Amino acid sequence: MKVEYIPFQNVPQLSTRDVAYATLDSRLRDFYQYEPKLSVFGDVMKDKAAEPRDRATLVAALREQYAQLTPHPTSEAQLERLLSENTFTVITAHQPCLFTGPLYYVLKIASTINLARQLNATYPDKHVVPVFIIGGEDHDFEEINHTWLYGKRIEWQSGQTGAVGNMNTATLAGPLADLKTLLGDSESAVKAYQEVEASFTRHTHYGRAMQDYLHTLFADLGLVVVDMNHPDLKRLFIPYMREELVNQPSQPLIEAAQAALEAAGFSGQAHARDINLFYLRDGLRARIELEGDTYNVVGTDYRFSQTELLAELASHPEHFSPNVIMRPLYQEVIWPNLAYIGGGGELAYWLERKTNLAILVSTFLF
Repeated sequence: MKVEYIPFQNVPQLSTRDVAYATLDSRLRDFYQYEPKLSVFGDVMKDKAAEPRDRATLVAALREQYAQLTPHPTSEAQLERLLSENTFTVITAHQPCLFTGPLYYVLKIASTINLARQLNATYPDKHVVPVFIIGGEDHDFEEINHTWLYGKRIEWQSGQTGAVGNMNTATLAGPLADLKTLLGDSESAVKAYQEVEASFTRHTHYGRAMQDYLHTLFADLGLVVVDMNHPDLKRLFIPYMREELVNQPSQPLIEAAQAALEAAGFSGQAHARDINLFYLRDGLRARIELEGDTYNVVGTDYRFSQTELLAELASHPEHFSPNVIMRPLYQEVIWPNLAYIGGGGELAYWLERKTNLAILVSTFLF
């Protein structure tokens, strides 16, 4: 097979920021800790090994979720390895787009698996697990409720609200029927449809169905798929959520990083709020705002004093959901992670997080 390599700067679809990061442009160097080179991962592993992680809680949560999936020896081996201090992860994530949605959904997974393979070959005394995080706490249903196949749009009309991963799969009958029709009746099409149908009819919750489908596709390649909306994982994140609720440190740190990026010739990406957490219940994922001494859940009748809200956080951390500002922090606190695989938009907001991550992780993790 003939392979032609195209320099980053010659790919018109890549932004100036993408090219600057990939080519080690000095204007961006202050915004990340490690250069994007395979050779730096030895240092990354050394640094990550010094950070404590509650691997037992992580693996217990994963096993609870995997108990609902078809057993696979490679998956079980990967979960077992995550208990070892010599095991690390590389992570990608995406909203649970209908039937995986756009092509880059799968390309991100393939890139993550590929990087894990390269690292395992380069550092044979360590082990690296590729991980996909389902963005099931997202509530932007219109962004995930459709896919395109052969130029035809398949759309899910759910009528539900709240976190998309918690939505009931009973309303997927229409999209499944459309998918079956468009795929046709060839042997490969029938097999592909049967895999989709099995995953999306075997589970009540959409997030678990998506986890099942990705497990079906990629388990034999070692991919671990996780829904981070788990009470035990959220409990590990309580100190950071409490700090966000009480002292609101994220917004000024992000805005300072964005100002520095703009001074270097790049625009900011994600909008930081005073409080970068949502309140999450069945059918609800809404912003938390502080008005005077009262915490209000926007668009609802939920009202809390600080004492009441912190008691709610201690008792039910699963009722709190990090937004785009807090998600990278949540991920990095829970996982022994070496790298994140993302698109241009994700690269943009990760570049805003260096100080935010460094200060908060060093404050609570050690």
